[in-house]
Order: sequence, then C-alpha cells, then structure tokens
Amino acid sequence: MKKQSERTDIVSRTIYPRETLLRFVIKDEKLILDKEKSLPGRGVYLKKGNGKDAIKKASFNRYLHRPLSKEEEELIEKL
Repeated sequence: MKKQSERTDIVSRTIYPRETLLRFVIKDEKLILDKEKSLPGRGVYLKKGNGKDAIKKASFNRYLHRPLSKEEEELIEKL
C-alpha cells in the first residue's frame, strides 16, 4: 500500500492529504497557483475556502517572507 503524501494548511496548520490542498509557489517574483503541484521551489499549501482567512492572518507573508500584491490577494480571495 502506497503511503499518501500529507501537507500542512498555512491557515489552520492542520495536516491534510496533499491532493486536497491548493499549492502556491513563487515564480518570477509572482505568486501563482500550481495546479499540477509540480513546479520547482518552495510551495505553500492552502485548503480551498481558506483564502480570506489566509489574507486576514497574513499567512502567506509569514511563510513566503514577503507581502502579497493586490493582484495576488484577489487571486487568493477567489479560491
């Protein structure tokens, strides 16, 4: 039996199966949604529906060590 990969949601800090979370990475100085979960770089994981809480708690700022742009905040709020 293959072990399922787990990741931590940056808002609730709860562990979930990797397949149930959204992955974001920094590419060319921009935050992008990694739909295939295969882009290189440090990824952060967010449970769908936690976008507004992530912005309110500055979760992305804490994990990525940089503030989000207005466009990036709008992208996250839509999810």
